[in-house]
Order: sequence, then structure tokens, then C-alpha cells
Amino acid sequence: MSAASIDGILLVVVVVVLLHTPALLGQKLANDKADLDTLKFVHALWRHGDRTPSKMIPSDQTNTLDKWKAKFGGLGQLTDDGARQHFNLGRLLRHRYDQFLSCIFTPEQFVYRSSDYNRTKMSAIANLQGLFSPDSQKGPKMPLEENAPKGLEMCFLPQGHDPIVFDDVECPAASKAEDELFSSDGFKKEEKKNAKLLTFLGQKSQYGQVPHPLRRIYYVHDPLNSINAHKKDGFVLPDWVNETMRQEIMRLYNLKNSFNYKVDVIKRLWSGPLFTEILDRMDSIVNGNYKGKEKLHAYSGHDGSIAGLLAILDIYPEVFPTYANALLLELHQPQTRKGSYSRGSRGSASSDGAEPFVRLYHKNTTEGVTLYELQIPNCGPPCTLKKLRETRKAFIIEVPQWKEECEGSKKDKQTAWSSCGSLFSSVKSLGCADGCYVKSESCFMFLGRRYLCC
Repeated sequence: MSAASIDGILLVVVVVVLLHTPALLGQKLANDKADLDTLKFVHALWRHGDRTPSKMIPSDQTNTLDKWKAKFGGLGQLTDDGARQHFNLGRLLRHRYDQFLSCIFTPEQFVYRSSDYNRTKMSAIANLQGLFSPDSQKGPKMPLEENAPKGLEMCFLPQGHDPIVFDDVECPAASKAEDELFSSDGFKKEEKKNAKLLTFLGQKSQYGQVPHPLRRIYYVHDPLNSINAHKKDGFVLPDWVNETMRQEIMRLYNLKNSFNYKVDVIKRLWSGPLFTEILDRMDSIVNGNYKGKEKLHAYSGHDGSIAGLLAILDIYPEVFPTYANALLLELHQPQTRKGSYSRGSRGSASSDGAEPFVRLYHKNTTEGVTLYELQIPNCGPPCTLKKLRETRKAFIIEVPQWKEECEGSKKDKQTAWSSCGSLFSSVKSLGCADGCYVKSESCFMFLGRRYLCC
């Protein structure tokens, strides 16, 4: 069976699994077009597209670093496949919001927030190309950095300093909770159950631990996943990895990740700041206090960005977010009987009972263009903004409070982001994307220009 055939089968399996997951029983196919009669604002959160591996298996002497550099520029880089995936996601957004978003790119209508990785920034550019490309354009124009929409403004903080589009930021309290989770009886039971396979992986990968820790299965899965995706480019799976073994490694990867966001303190500290920023922005829009002019606020992030936000909403897909996965959180404002939009107090009903509400959509495959509407557990439908805030209040945390909780007993220790935290409260009202930024030319860091607030 060819690799293409196998990938096709896997795509079907992913969709079927997600459709039959108990946590997603409220899932249904979305209509092609958004309901423009009530739509007020869109938050988009996606994972970057296909990339080269971020790790190298020590025993692999075939798929060398030099080979990845020669073909794609190094480790962790967006590939042409990844650019195409995000170009297609941009096309999907255009189809859904065609009459809501302008046909011509204007910076004031769009805010793009990225983590400080080339793959997330370039994914955003490819996405925008798809959103604004003519129908005759079949794919992204390369190189991406030379074909960004004119006037594009994108914000990001240095790696390790961003609690919003989180990736590897220092938070001792969350790290402690993770250590406890991966030392728990439940997790140890799964390691014991898979000891034979983990021993095999430890011996073959030569990372230095036998058996290979289930907690670190990413170190094996990530490079093999990239190699398998780029066989056409001359990369070859090690002789100890056949299709059955690859599927087993993928199973372990999803198993480990199923533990990641089941603990409230981890959800609160890893994903609470992003959820809070989105919730606060929707409240400001409803109340008429939002100073931004954009209709779409997009976050270009990582698999954990999506998984963490879904976990706060009590949604746990069995397959960890793959490349170009996306969430769309639509803010809807019902019209009053007179045909005008209602406005109430903070996320509350207006005098005629019409309340703003949120609809959640998930693109849960890499190559597919199908959106599923997800029912948010314990919130509707409709899931009103007020109800969403009430039912998820345990995960609402502003950045200064997040900083304090992360430090925990280490408040005397100067962490990598301590100096940054003090800026959030002082410049938030000026902010580019409501965070630790100063709204100036240097803030809108793009293609090498970066304002280091920390």
C-alpha cells in the first residue's frame, strides 16, 4: 500500500474517531457560510503548517541535520507543504467570511499575533495569501517573506517570554504540576503497560534512557513524523520503523498528550491567559469599549495552544492537534425586534433579553477543509458570553496574577520574564494585541524587527 493511500486512510480514521469521542458528541458539520446577520467578531487560533523536525534521533545517521538544512533551511522550519496547508486554510476563511471581511487587505481590519518562531510567522503570511488571493492563484507565492501583504503588522514576543501564544515560557508552578502528573499512578500505569515498546524505542533511538520515558515520546514521534511526511524529498525512515511501529508510536504520542491538560492548574497557567484575553476582548466589543477596528483577531501558534484552549472548554479530542488545525470563536450579537443590535451590561442580556453568544468551530485535520461546530459543554446552546465567563471562571487569569501564581514560592527569584510582567499592567491600554507591547513602529515586529519588552 502506498504512503498516499495510508495517509488517506489515516485521515478518515481521524475524522471518525473525533466524531465518536464522548466529549465531542455535540459536534456537527458547520454550514459553509457564517451567519452574517448576527456575527460581530472572529477570533482564529491555528497551529502552524507542516515543518521540519525540531529534534534529531541520535541513532539516525541517514536523515542528517545537513540534509534538513540543504532542503528546508534547518530544523523547525515551515515547509512548502506547510505553506500550502495554510494557504488553503486562508481560502476556507475567505469562503466562510466573504461578506464579513473586506476583499482588499487593510491592516486595521486584521490583527495577527504570532509566537516568535519562523514557522508560525510564515504560516500567517501563507494564510493571508489564501485569504486575499484571486481564484486563479492555486498556491502560496514563495518565498513567503517577500510576498507578505503590503502593510501587514504582526506582533510577537521573544521565545520563552510569551504567556499568551504560549510556547516554552517559564512557569515553575505549572512545571511542578506537570511533574506531579507524570509521576501519578495513572500515568505510571500506562508506562508499565507499554514498557516493552518503550524499551524497544529507548534501545533503538539511543537518547540515553531505556525504557524511553513516555513523557518524552515527542522526541521519537516528532522526527519520525517529519521523515514520513517527506519521503518524497529523499528522507528515509530508520529500518526499525515500519508502518505498524509508526502507528504504535503515534498511539503513544496521543496517549501521553491525553494527560496534558486534565489538571485544572495546568489548564489555568498554560492556557488561561489566552482564554482571558479572548474573553475580555469579546466583552469589550459587546460593551462598545473596544478601541480596535479589526474584525478578525488571529493567533498563529502551536498544537498546545489549541489543545489548551479546548481543554478549558472541556473538549478533549483523542488526536492531538495536527498541522494547520484551527479553532474559530465567533462572537454573535442577536438583533432586537426593531432590527438593531442589542447592547447590555458586561456580557449580559439587554432589556429585551437578547444576549451575545459564542459559537465554536474546529478544523480538525491537516489537509481537510471541513469545519465542525462544537457544542461547549455546560454552556448552551446558545453559549452566551455571560454563561461562558461564569462556567470557566476558574481559568480566568490576567497576566499580572499569572506571573504571581507561576512564581509560587520562588517570588524572590528573578525569572526570565519577571521584568516583562510589570509592563503588562502599565502598557496594556496602549497595546498592540492587548499585551506586553508598545504601539509603535518597532512594536509591529515583522521580518527581523523586534521590540524586546523583556
